[in-house]
Amino acid sequence: MKPNFMKRRGWRKPKGLHSKVRECRKGNIGLKKKKKVIEEAERLGIEIVNIRNPKEFLKKIEERIKGIGGKKEEESIKKKERKINDKEIGGKEEEKLDDKV
Repeated sequence: MKPNFMKRRGWRKPKGLHSKVRECRKGNIGLKKKKKVIEEAERLGIEIVNIRNPKEFLKKIEERIKGIGGKKEEESIKKKERKINDKEIGGKEEEKLDDKV
């Protein structure tokens, strides 16, 4: 007798590396961890061999992290503005309809 395998019904969210690359999330968590390690090494006075200039590297990491967060904030502001504009436009149309009736 052939075994009855369960089939997945519906869509499931991909959780692998390919989905992180698609969503542009690749490397953010790793950069945050690297940042902590480099800061701790500088505080303790440990020389980092595989990075030429750790201070410049930290600046680049901070800019990159802020840039990603800044994009999300800009998108949320734009969405709020659209909602406000839609409400204003909708209110004006209702007033025009009331005037006609």
